[in-house]
Amino acid sequence: LLTARELQVLSLLVDGRSNKEIARSASLSIATVETHRKAIALQPDYADAYYNLGNALLDQKKPAEAEAALRKALGIK
Repeated sequence: LLTARELQVLSLLVDGRSNKEIARSASLSIATVETHRKAIALQPDYADAYYNLGNALLDQKKPAEAEAALRKALGIK
């Protein structure tokens, strides 16, 4: 399960925000945001989270970010 803070970070990622923007809006350091992103990726269903993130970014017309999220979900570098 994700913590409340991880859910907040994931929600902001779905909005297409960068680590810097997330840090600013959540009053966190960029390093902390990166730590939360790593924690999200370590969750058993992280692939689903990144897949959903990729689809959300595609819906927002952000193809580069969507491709990166979908590659991560599929384990492609």
